[in-house]
Amino acid sequence: TNNVDELSLTSKIENSATDNFFTLVYATFMSILFVFREKQNHSKIVRLEKVEDDLNIQLAKQNTTVYKDISNELKKFEDIVKYDLNISLLDERIEHEPKYIVIASKNILEQIITKMYKKYLNLENANLNIMLGDLYKKRTLNHNLNNYAHIIKAFGNKANHTSKIFDSREATLAISNLIEFLKELENKNILRKLND
Repeated sequence: TNNVDELSLTSKIENSATDNFFTLVYATFMSILFVFREKQNHSKIVRLEKVEDDLNIQLAKQNTTVYKDISNELKKFEDIVKYDLNISLLDERIEHEPKYIVIASKNILEQIITKMYKKYLNLENANLNIMLGDLYKKRTLNHNLNNYAHIIKAFGNKANHTSKIFDSREATLAISNLIEFLKELENKNILRKLND
């Protein structure tokens, strides 16, 4: 019976090793498949976001209120924008460094949205698109705020991720949407609440 027990134990060990091998191969295959699908999904999301950004830029070019005296309009929001935009140099930078203005507008938007995300949803560490979507779903951002934010984001994404040359009109569109965004937040008393 000892020989039978030894054979039984040996075959159990061999079967276990074979099962472990196949489990390892299966787990490796599934991991590779998962990574591949995630990369595909990420690529689709990036492509869709680029299409959405292009549409938002076209919308801005057709429907945006464009301010003639941007420096004056921004003065009441100087405490919010001063780290990204020097209002006394704003007109000159719009003319000579429009890409900088576009990126600064997106940075200001992102800082405000991050504060709102933390205050109203008690969440952190999400990308701008996710934060905007969540704040809109919870109605913290109304339709107008959401539109202004997506237009600013679209211009900023173009500036950050392409070699596109921006002109002063595009910089003016981006910052005009930022002004509209800030005014709407002020009217809803959100800016004051963010600083409490």
